[in-house]
Amino acid sequence: EELNVLDLNVSSDMSGIQLSATPNFKTLGARLGKDMRAVQEAVKNLSHAELVAFEKTARVEVLGGKYVLGADDLALRRTLNTGDKADPNLVVEGDNSVVVLMDFTLDDSLQRKALAREVANRVQKLRKQHNLSQTDDVKMHAFSEDSEFQAMLQEESAYICSCLRRGLHLENPLGEANGVEKSHQTVCREVLEVGGKPLTIHFLRQ
Repeated sequence: EELNVLDLNVSSDMSGIQLSATPNFKTLGARLGKDMRAVQEAVKNLSHAELVAFEKTARVEVLGGKYVLGADDLALRRTLNTGDKADPNLVVEGDNSVVVLMDFTLDDSLQRKALAREVANRVQKLRKQHNLSQTDDVKMHAFSEDSEFQAMLQEESAYICSCLRRGLHLENPLGEANGVEKSHQTVCREVLEVGGKPLTIHFLRQ
């Protein structure tokens, strides 16, 4: 499935980040023998501070110093420590070097953006269906008979055009105030449904 990201923020702030470690059974199995299970438990119980130090020195002692583990012996993983306040709208994934936090909280602006993106997708699909190239001189129109949906199109016009990387006229070219010039030829005119609302897309070749 396609996932559209509206905004991306990058931060080096480590507050709230929790380190954990997993032993490398391939390198440690033969070396530790029957102590493998005990070392596994010891690694599981290493504190965040101990793992921060390990990340810098590539060295940590376990089982009272009986074993010293190095960089090849442990795989670190970063996660977000949310405590008891986990937000069901947040999805967190991490590895040894980065944590990705995705916020899926929906509001009106995001829902409008999703509809606007779908309008852009429909326009692009129609261009493809009619074998229109990037250089074809085609005037594109999209409009809705639903007043609320038409208002949304007008509000999100800049975003729609940025998705298309070209202009889109949000009006009916056959309307009384928008007479089509005789030199313009209709390439296609289709009535679709987006978000349960009617959408008409009309391409004119100039």
